[in-house]
Amino acid sequence: MLTEGELFLDKYRIEKLVGIGGMGAVYAAVDVDLARKVAIKILLPEIARSQTAASRFVNEGRAVARVEGEHVARVFAAGRTEQGLPYMVLELLEGQDLAKLLEERGKLGVGEAVDILVQALGGVAEAHRHGIVHRDLKPANLFLHRRSNAAPVVKVLDFGVSKASRPLTDTSMHQNLTATSTMIGSPYYMSPEQLMDSKSADHRADIWSLGCILYEMLTGVVPFDDPLLSGLVIAILRKRPVPVRQLRPDVPAALEAIVVRCLERDPSQRIGTAAALARLLLPFATDTRAPAFVVPAIEPEAPPPSIDAKTQVWVPKRPALAAAHATPTPASNPPAPRAAPMHASNTPGPMPRAAPMLPPPRATPMPRSDPPAPMPPMHAAMLAPPHATPMLQPPHATPMPASDPRAMPMLQPPHATPAPPSNPPIPPPATTPIPPRPTFRAELPSLLVIAATLVFLGISGFLFAQRKDARPGAGAHAPAVSHAAPAKNAPP
Repeated sequence: MLTEGELFLDKYRIEKLVGIGGMGAVYAAVDVDLARKVAIKILLPEIARSQTAASRFVNEGRAVARVEGEHVARVFAAGRTEQGLPYMVLELLEGQDLAKLLEERGKLGVGEAVDILVQALGGVAEAHRHGIVHRDLKPANLFLHRRSNAAPVVKVLDFGVSKASRPLTDTSMHQNLTATSTMIGSPYYMSPEQLMDSKSADHRADIWSLGCILYEMLTGVVPFDDPLLSGLVIAILRKRPVPVRQLRPDVPAALEAIVVRCLERDPSQRIGTAAALARLLLPFATDTRAPAFVVPAIEPEAPPPSIDAKTQVWVPKRPALAAAHATPTPASNPPAPRAAPMHASNTPGPMPRAAPMLPPPRATPMPRSDPPAPMPPMHAAMLAPPHATPMLQPPHATPMPASDPRAMPMLQPPHATPAPPSNPPIPPPATTPIPPRPTFRAELPSLLVIAATLVFLGISGFLFAQRKDARPGAGAHAPAVSHAAPAKNAPP
């Protein structure tokens, strides 16, 4: 144990004992060379005998040294004392942790609770960006550091049981700090997959823990509770927590939905990243300005890959920056150029009802590679100057109504003086449309009627002839008339 006024490592003067935890003691000291206050954390001698505990302590120092940010306590030095005890020199924090604040007040206001969690997400997002999963997020590990001229800032503490997706040093292999059967973390805030297998838990386990912390800040109770550890594990794996609005009706329904998404048992159904969670919480914060780690989404959110497969957490680009630096992609099928207006004589059908394109003053017509089509005979009035000729409509064109905004008179070129026509225009002669020639299918009914009529007449004639031949006394089959005298004995 260090004493007050002792010079530790000939550099740090011990001022007081801040507290003793389950693994080590924390002292407030002053760096005599830099004249700044620091905190010295030393592993307890009885704990240092355990290789697992010593490995966790060293792992915490390496993890915090890698994660640099406003919401993570800075590490200035680390090593071992002359007695072989691991130590760390950290940033000195003044204030209290979230667990003590909840013990004093029970529950927090909606805006205050969201503000605390958004700041905590800043430290968690920075850890995830370096491939580190905390795995032990709870109110006791969120410290509210008081600053002299600013609002308190949340610091994420205790990375001792954190899991790195890649080695914390270039020369050491990734260390498994615990066996599969060992429980790592605080059971009240552990995710289902971490309860089943702590080694397979990825960064989405931290999202579950933060959802439990937000639930407790809003309601004053933990979402899952049971006096027995086995009952607590069953509740986390099988049961649903009491809805937030049932315990506190003034909580917005949208905020309750966010808590429900954080506590989804299926990791793929949870909010994917710490930045995405902070983005959803910003509308409920007292300060809605997005922190630096929160980037607006520009594409549908998808479940991120495992932290072991991809160490960098996916962060989308800002749409404004993406639009400013975007390179236009040429279209695969460029639009065809607009065709020049055609003369009425060259148009096979009705002309489209579109405003004519005005040629520039004194425009020179472009030479054509193919000879122009022969022009039909035209009246003298049609050969008048262009500026004095009214627009001609094709024979089958429908005149445009005057109310149609597109039916505008032709604009005259600059400095052009309209001249009255010498003779009024003669309307085009009326043409009689030629009826289309009927097809065989159209004539088939008429042919069938004619054939039926002929058959009927033939049968009728045949029957009439048969009836005429069968009448008595007509023809060769009539009976012969006898002119002989009757016999004598014949009766009268």
